[in-house]
Amino acid sequence: MKANSMTFLLVLMAAFLLASSKPTNIGETDIVTEIVRAMEAREEMWRVVSYLKASRDGLLKEFPLFTADGTQQSYTFFAPTSFAFTLQTPQDTVDPLFVDDDLRLRVLIRHFVRSPVSSNDLAKLDKLVMADSNEVVLTYQNSNEVCSLPPVDRTDVACEAYMPMWTFTSATGKCESYVYGGCFGTANLFRTEEDCLSACGPTANTRTRLIKDAEIQPEAIHLPQDIGVVYIVGRVFMDGDEVSEAISSHFKRNPNSVLCLGLPCSPGESPTPVDDEVALDIRNTPLAPPPDTPTPVGGFTTVSTNEPDVQEIAEFATKAMSQGANREYPITLVKIVKAEKQVVAGYNYLLVLELKENPVNDAVVVCDVTVFDQSWTSTRQITSFQCDPSLSIAPEIQFELAPLS
Repeated sequence: MKANSMTFLLVLMAAFLLASSKPTNIGETDIVTEIVRAMEAREEMWRVVSYLKASRDGLLKEFPLFTADGTQQSYTFFAPTSFAFTLQTPQDTVDPLFVDDDLRLRVLIRHFVRSPVSSNDLAKLDKLVMADSNEVVLTYQNSNEVCSLPPVDRTDVACEAYMPMWTFTSATGKCESYVYGGCFGTANLFRTEEDCLSACGPTANTRTRLIKDAEIQPEAIHLPQDIGVVYIVGRVFMDGDEVSEAISSHFKRNPNSVLCLGLPCSPGESPTPVDDEVALDIRNTPLAPPPDTPTPVGGFTTVSTNEPDVQEIAEFATKAMSQGANREYPITLVKIVKAEKQVVAGYNYLLVLELKENPVNDAVVVCDVTVFDQSWTSTRQITSFQCDPSLSIAPEIQFELAPLS
């Protein structure tokens, strides 16, 4: 009897140890929990972790671990670093991804793929369909810029020579034979395969995988139970218009928090009430810059000169400079040569404009003009400009030009 009891106890203990050594049952976890577990120990990932936690319910509806028929699902998540969020959101106002739940959820969904993507897949694919059904391009960036060049600058002209050469093909990562026609050649042409490899081979040229022009770190972080894989990326898949709209909408809903970074003001602070309609009428705003000009948190991005907001800003700058010049003929806008845009606490527009001072001759003035625009506080002003030849605008009113009517 004692032997049987001992045997039973041993079997029971073995069963207990076996059960306790098994990994967590997949039914007891979810995709958000596992991504957070994988990311939260990494200091550079704290922002995406906080956003994932805040959007947990919406994400779990989008990315269940099982379908209705019980089939297990697996996902891929491209996780932006905290620095990427810093570059793409203003740092001296509310966080748009916390004050706008819908925007936060939309942005996070864009970083998911509804299937597992292995490192081998990333190396071979040239496109991915993200969870929001948008297709994104996968490319390579070479540390040696020569290796990214096409072998010839132009393909619309027939070159009649026949010169066997070598070129590095970025898509395949290999040096390949190429028949050069003898004209419009670039630096990515080599007489021998050895010359090509010495410039663009793996020992001389580091290739970085990009998704939507964002660097993908090479490490693939595999989640338990084969429920997914995470890659860290250096960009957030959202644009400045979405950021600006989220902040503007927040201050329209909370007009008395403009001066307090979107938070309730302390008793010692005196926010200026903002009427919703007035807040949108930025054309009635003087050009004088704010006391503290916003510090740029990211680089400028080239945008089309045909964008409606760019054209509006260019007209604004032209009219404001014309009023400040106080001349017989108004300054007129001839052409927007170049436009760049930067997300700060609003937008900085860096424009290259061709202007005409006098309608009776064809002489033009080329001006580099920076305009700061912040719709939610009804602010729009020229913060700097430089023209060639220079415009005769009185120094004392250069940055206090008359408001637009």
